[in-house]
Amino acid sequence: MVFIRTVALFLIGSLLSNIYKVEINYPILALCLVAGAYAGYLMSLSRLRKVPMLLGSSVIGVLGYAILSSLSFSLDSLKLEASFFRWDILFYGFSGIYAFFSTAFASKSAGFLLIEGLIFAVFILLGLEETRDLNLSMSRFIYTGARVLGVSDIQFITIFGGLVAGTYLFGIFYRIYSTSITRGVVSWTIFVLIFALIASITIARHYEETSLKKPMGVSFDNAPSPLSFDSFVGTSQQATALVKLNTTYFDPRTSPLLYFRETALSKFNGRELVKSEFNKDVPTLPVSALQEISTSLGFARVFLNQTMYLLINHSLPFSVDLGLKYRPLPNPNPEKFFGGAFTVLSFSPIFYDQYFYERQLGSPDWDKNTWDHYTEKHHDPRYEELARVIVGNELNKFRVIRRLVDYINKNYIYTVKPNHNVPPNEDPVAPFLFGDKRGYCVHIAHALVYMFRSLNIPSRIGVGYATDINQSRDGYILLRMSDRHAWPEVYFDQLGWVVFDAQPEQVESHVDAPVDEELLKSLIKEVEKNDGIDSNNEKQDEKAKIKARNFWSIVGALVLLSYVLIKAYLWFGYLVFRTKKHLALSILSVIYDCLGGRKTTETLEDFLSKIDANKNITLSILETFFGTSVGIEKLNISPFRRVVGFFNPVSFFRYFVIKRW
Repeated sequence: MVFIRTVALFLIGSLLSNIYKVEINYPILALCLVAGAYAGYLMSLSRLRKVPMLLGSSVIGVLGYAILSSLSFSLDSLKLEASFFRWDILFYGFSGIYAFFSTAFASKSAGFLLIEGLIFAVFILLGLEETRDLNLSMSRFIYTGARVLGVSDIQFITIFGGLVAGTYLFGIFYRIYSTSITRGVVSWTIFVLIFALIASITIARHYEETSLKKPMGVSFDNAPSPLSFDSFVGTSQQATALVKLNTTYFDPRTSPLLYFRETALSKFNGRELVKSEFNKDVPTLPVSALQEISTSLGFARVFLNQTMYLLINHSLPFSVDLGLKYRPLPNPNPEKFFGGAFTVLSFSPIFYDQYFYERQLGSPDWDKNTWDHYTEKHHDPRYEELARVIVGNELNKFRVIRRLVDYINKNYIYTVKPNHNVPPNEDPVAPFLFGDKRGYCVHIAHALVYMFRSLNIPSRIGVGYATDINQSRDGYILLRMSDRHAWPEVYFDQLGWVVFDAQPEQVESHVDAPVDEELLKSLIKEVEKNDGIDSNNEKQDEKAKIKARNFWSIVGALVLLSYVLIKAYLWFGYLVFRTKKHLALSILSVIYDCLGGRKTTETLEDFLSKIDANKNITLSILETFFGTSVGIEKLNISPFRRVVGFFNPVSFFRYFVIKRW
């Protein structure tokens, strides 16, 4: 029974360490659990009742060992370096202590096993939900276990949950039922039922999450159009890619938003915009292919080098605006970056509004077919009618564009659930623009492009990611499913395709959420470790100083805590132990700390009499020492002096050093 319990704790501990990102050594964890579990079993056979004392001493021992082990010495350049707290040591220590006490209690109570199992299940689910969005493959434990057994991730977690649940149920019924036959039948019956329950729940959650991985708003499909008008299901915060900006970049027009273009939609098929062969400036080959794109643009643009690490599969690569050269890279960690990695050199804009007022639309190099393609109008005349009402007599094309965008911003509502029931053969944008004015990026982008084109403004829809640059960390950006986006673009001579995105002021529902900082840090660490990227010496020294400060802060805090506990024992120990010795110790400690010490030639009786004469003691000396209801509250000392006196080390040194009063 102890062996089975140890195995269960080892499996749970391994999974928890992966979910909560604690790097451990599995043999050491197993050793701690075995030692703790068997020691707890032996304790359950004895009559030992001093559990609090054992628990306290064990915790102190583990903390002490953690402090000592957190000191690491480096002989390089004869430098002494203190590393930060060792969470792996704490994990080992806590695991061993928990195995010890839980095994002792589990042997006495079946209810404890049930509560323990429920608590573990809650911790596992919370960890997966918060940091991994139930993306099971993101856990190395699950990934490795599934590959070893030759099963899928969902099958592995189902088997794992069933085995652990069966182990706990066996332990529960082992304690309840007396005969071995009853134990076996009941345990395995419940095991099968729980196994089926866990399997059904887990599979249901899996398919629910799988549906979220294919957002109907802006998907990853290499189809004629990756957009959908049904509903925006890309609300998941699941991470999709890690981007490293190798050079500093800032676009004053769109900041703080950064747009990563993956593809473009410009051909009107009678219902919506789809991909077209006219869009020569977007990638057409998969991530694993080398591809280059030529351009004649050059005004107000800078070269921007980016490296992309894909956490899920993408049909096409992407870049900040115009990508010139896409090159696949060796995958630094296939277990994490399932979609591979690539680097791209893009020609990214740094535009200001004044560049557009006198600029011509389109390109003088375009032929008639190209012009007709990018200005093809919608067959519904209402788009042009509304556009002309909005712009009025304005002739400047840039101001016309701004008026249309501002109109959407001020009069429409952003929602991820517009709930427009549109038949497949009808216009899905009309209910948004001419109806309830509720929609998301797909509706907004189409509506603006249709109105732009109705006024002979060459435009299209860009598709990819839009993210807040303020959420980056050390040049790294974590892209998520909720960052998938579609936006309108207009072509200006010598400038190229320019983003004119709308952001409605009224928001009914949105998908904003802070970036998972822990996940971002772990991915950055993985990339830098595998790429051999080290910080410069100045940063390393700064990190070392921070680690040293953190370590000494912990040491100082522990020293202060120890001092406070000792002073609390000296001042208030009589309240716990209720002996005359501790009563005298408490009163003398307060007197020495608050009222001053006695002279070497002065007897204790004379010293106390002097204090009594100053009316600092309201009772006689005899009553102070031997009264049954006397305490430090009888001393006539102001609260301020008591607070100051508590931090006076006189009583501390008298008790530990001088050892006499």
